[in-house]
Amino acid sequence: MNRGSWIAVMIGAVLIAVLVAGAASASFLSLHFGIPVLPVVFPCSLRPETARWAITDYPTGVAIQWGPLRTGDRREMEVTAPNGRGFVSTYTWDADSARSCSSVSVPILGTLAETWLGTWRVTLVLNGRRVGEGNFEVISAREGALAEYQRRLAASPNSADAHFSVGATAAIVGQYDLAERHLGEATRLRPAWLAPVLAQARLYLRAGDKDKARERLLFLRGLLMGRRDDPGTMTALYRAMLEDLLKEVGE
Repeated sequence: MNRGSWIAVMIGAVLIAVLVAGAASASFLSLHFGIPVLPVVFPCSLRPETARWAITDYPTGVAIQWGPLRTGDRREMEVTAPNGRGFVSTYTWDADSARSCSSVSVPILGTLAETWLGTWRVTLVLNGRRVGEGNFEVISAREGALAEYQRRLAASPNSADAHFSVGATAAIVGQYDLAERHLGEATRLRPAWLAPVLAQARLYLRAGDKDKARERLLFLRGLLMGRRDDPGTMTALYRAMLEDLLKEVGE
């Protein structure tokens, strides 16, 4: 290859890199924090939209607005707590899209993250390039949350989410019998759901019953068996929380 051809190839490579980087920036529109409206559909509405989350807020999540995306585009969202714990959520588009949104749940209520107060960091990557970042704050329990969730449960008595939010919040405010009843109902309605089982274990530890806590933790370990838990995934985060709690019960 002569010098002129080599220079042309190098210029072309640089131009392609610039175009790819520019496309990634153009595709990312905005990053939002708050309480997702369920079920999640475009435009991934949040109500309220807020970057201050009480440990009793549920569900908590991040919404990402996107411009044009192509089949095979891949996003990674890294969420990091003040203590360095966190997870990475990934998604690859299987079709072209002129405009879309992503909603990523960040579990706080009922998990060890209830104790990780402070500023959390979110970093967004598209096709290997950082395109956005932001922060949200996790604060102490919100007054009136339990009564609010009980009203929601009355309207949706067969909702596992409604039972979970009542049970996990009741545990925080020290109403252990109420917490046990509704967390048990959440696990009955959704037997493979990790969150209420973890919340049950934490409830029994609060109540000083290590035997019941151990039983729930071993059950949670069984639920996690066979699930992919590459470093940084949500499953890996739950497994790390599980191991922390097993140490508390002497397992």
